[in-house]
Amino acid sequence: MIWLHLPTEAGAPLPDAAGSQSGPVERRRDANSAELVNLAVHIAPSCAVVALSNYVTQEEGLLCLEAGASGYTSALSNPAVLRQIAMVVENGGLWVGPDLMARLRTALSRLQPQQLRMIEAKLAALSPREREVALAVSAGAANKEIARDMGITERTVKAHLTEIFERMGVRDRMQLALLINGKAAEN
Repeated sequence: MIWLHLPTEAGAPLPDAAGSQSGPVERRRDANSAELVNLAVHIAPSCAVVALSNYVTQEEGLLCLEAGASGYTSALSNPAVLRQIAMVVENGGLWVGPDLMARLRTALSRLQPQQLRMIEAKLAALSPREREVALAVSAGAANKEIARDMGITERTVKAHLTEIFERMGVRDRMQLALLINGKAAEN
């Protein structure tokens, strides 16, 4: 696992433990954060990347997740939270804060009927076993948990996920869960 501490522009004040700041905030462009995540993902594709930011924003979080991060949180998170993040990510999960998750769910709830039909068609193209894995992932289950519940190996779960990602047109578990949960919210 890579813990990627995103840099703050020189001269920018850092938040204190309570998140407050003194002076004007000069932030790096959020796109630079995504580029750093993308670079880390490509340098070590077998490692999960958790982005740590001194100044957490929803925009930066979205860009980091789109770039392949498995988690996004404050660099000032306490050690217990960091251990929890590590456990979630090591088990194939994704970590985002509640504000960002609420934003993602809101965006999905605005899907148009045509988009919903497209999602339903993609789900219908999955085998029954793949659909079962996809629904378990969308409910937040980790690969080990899915394997145990379905009586298959974790490697088989990963093989199903590779096929599911391709058929559903998503890159990762987060996109899959958001796609399926957005569809479920409309029904």
